[in-house]
Amino acid sequence: PPAPFLTRLGGQVANVQDQQGPDGHEYGGLYRSADGGESWERINSVNPRPMYFSQVRVDPADENHIWVLGVSTQYSSDRGKTFDNNRSRGVHADGHALWINPNDGNHLIHGCDGGLYVSRNRGRAWDHLNHVAIGQFYHVAVDATRGYRVYGGLQDNGTWGGPSFSRDQNGPINQDWLRIGGGDGFVCRVDRHDPDLIYYESQNGGTGRRHLKSGETGFIRPGTGRGRDRNQFRFNWRTPFVLSHHNSKIYYVAGNRVFRSLDRGTGLRAISPEIPLTKRGSATALAESSIDPDQLWVGTDDGALWMTSDGGKEWTSLMQAPAAPAAPEVVAPTEAAMSGPRIAERDDDEARPLHEIIPGPFWVAAVVPSRFDRARAYVALDGHRSNRDEAFVYRSDDAGKTWRTLSSSLPEGCGSARTLVEDDHNENVLWLGTEFFAFLSIDRGTTWTKINGNLPTVAVHAFAQSPACQEVVAATHGRSLWILDATPLRQMNAEVLAADYWLFRPDTAIVWKREARRGDGLRRFVGDNPSTGATFHYTLGKDASEVRLQIRELDGTVLIPLDGETKAGLHRIVWDLRRVVPDEPGARSRRQRMARVGPGTYEVALVVDGRSTRQRFEVKIDPEQTDASFIAFEDEEDEREADFEEQSDDREAVIIY
Repeated sequence: PPAPFLTRLGGQVANVQDQQGPDGHEYGGLYRSADGGESWERINSVNPRPMYFSQVRVDPADENHIWVLGVSTQYSSDRGKTFDNNRSRGVHADGHALWINPNDGNHLIHGCDGGLYVSRNRGRAWDHLNHVAIGQFYHVAVDATRGYRVYGGLQDNGTWGGPSFSRDQNGPINQDWLRIGGGDGFVCRVDRHDPDLIYYESQNGGTGRRHLKSGETGFIRPGTGRGRDRNQFRFNWRTPFVLSHHNSKIYYVAGNRVFRSLDRGTGLRAISPEIPLTKRGSATALAESSIDPDQLWVGTDDGALWMTSDGGKEWTSLMQAPAAPAAPEVVAPTEAAMSGPRIAERDDDEARPLHEIIPGPFWVAAVVPSRFDRARAYVALDGHRSNRDEAFVYRSDDAGKTWRTLSSSLPEGCGSARTLVEDDHNENVLWLGTEFFAFLSIDRGTTWTKINGNLPTVAVHAFAQSPACQEVVAATHGRSLWILDATPLRQMNAEVLAADYWLFRPDTAIVWKREARRGDGLRRFVGDNPSTGATFHYTLGKDASEVRLQIRELDGTVLIPLDGETKAGLHRIVWDLRRVVPDEPGARSRRQRMARVGPGTYEVALVVDGRSTRQRFEVKIDPEQTDASFIAFEDEEDEREADFEEQSDDREAVIIY
């Protein structure tokens, strides 16, 4: 018969049905029904690697125009007889959605793993709307510097790093970000002693490291092995790895076993037994105690949970009888999947072995050894793959022997658990990310409060805490990265909630040296910069008649008074670090009379209906500057700008009147 394969298309090369015979050369393809689905006719073998996101879209105004979405996007203008994949050139792979304007088939909006694309000429050219913040992050990490950088792995968009803020007053833009790695980006880690040394990961344990200054790179993942050893080791799509809290050269990664390297990923050796419950399982959560370097925890996609307290010599299974530890071996990873039966659910608050209280051997989303108590640990389970959409969160106070459920106060509909983090500063504070929300607990998980504000309703997959300030970064799977000033939340407790008023201890205020504003066109993404100056938080247990904040020198001299909100609740006031200076002869503007303060220690007093409380705080200069002279220079620029604006207003007034 004539060769049916004319041009390669989506994993096969046939796209004309009449050249393949009645059944085609392989299963799948495009089918059409003319009787509401009673019968079907195979009209083309087009099959662009159909996945869960594959779609077929027909122009509402002209059925001759058909689009097939998959890994690649195919277009037909003859009702599916032939297809062309040139209409998706320049568009990111993996098409998920397509809108066709019912009044104009040339107008298309395409959604794929690369974001949103718009065409006005039926796909001959596309406009990428990359200024819309819809990144799907799996993980986030930060370095330890004061003006810290943020790193994260994204679904099918690799690993990227960028600034948490910009000295440009407009805020960080896309050009500020650096691509670290390719593929599907997942876990990131930053060496705490070297903020330029980044560890990153792609799917199935493909881990690498990159030094941003030297350019040195290294690929950590070993080969897959050969023959009978090929499937000896396997790694999850999202493989967990950590750097030791006690020695950042020590690198741990987990697949169907836990592996350790003493030299930044080189020379990995197995230090655990086979850890999954099933033959195809693999690790999804891995943690080292920040108190005890010999205490390690690991959880898997099929519900296993293990702990060792001697650096891997002996392991305790918290879900079944322990197995003998494995001899050290060279790593050879492969792919992994998850499965496992469900077990009966128990609903009580008594501390019990974990397998007695969990509703099933679910995916271990997070395991968290406490940084404050060696015997305390937390675990979060994700049951959505087993049709359980609740968040399952547990705490152990005896090194994993028994556990208590922490999910009872979570609202219905919060979604499955995605991540859990213990706060670095307050042992009672926990951060929980679920499929739809972020939650905070100030009592070790006994009660939970949804974090409101402007955080979208979106899956929260990871949190990162800055070691240098009071900020927490949330990695969302659909709305990119968000940063929260956690100053008041970390100090919240029962005493604060019961008080008539409370002034929280402020974080250090930094006077950042400004950079020149950049012009990059009208359509671009601009991230939000944090507030410039000192930020103060206070709570009111009930409405007040008058609330004022007074910023003072340590000798009591008032620099500036600020009016506060009088309604009950948590409130925030930002001081721009400018002090009121008495009027002077020849002063040209109000801004000229309000120069910024220099570095030093200051005091803020909260006065509520005549009663007051106070806190001290620090003002420091940009860590990249050696002295504070830039402050006066910038203030002079502000004065000249304000003077020019006032003179312009005067000229306009003359023209108007």
